[in-house]
Amino acid sequence: FYFILALLARTSEGERLRREFFSEEYKLNHLIGNYRLPYIAIINGITMGGGCGISVHGPFRIATETTTIAMPETAIGK
Repeated sequence: FYFILALLARTSEGERLRREFFSEEYKLNHLIGNYRLPYIAIINGITMGGGCGISVHGPFRIATETTTIAMPETAIGK
């Protein structure tokens, strides 16, 4: 019984942390997308997930010949 309660508490805490993390990430993406000063993202090499979020929402993006962009989390749940 105590194991189940401990597991439930960990799951609830994990859910709270997940929601908090993604809330902050989306706020940052929104701020970058609406930033009034010029924002230039230079994207070099492998750029995945949150790295895409902080680089592609600005008005100016420069990708080098070695840039690979991926959003692997979009496949979760398929």
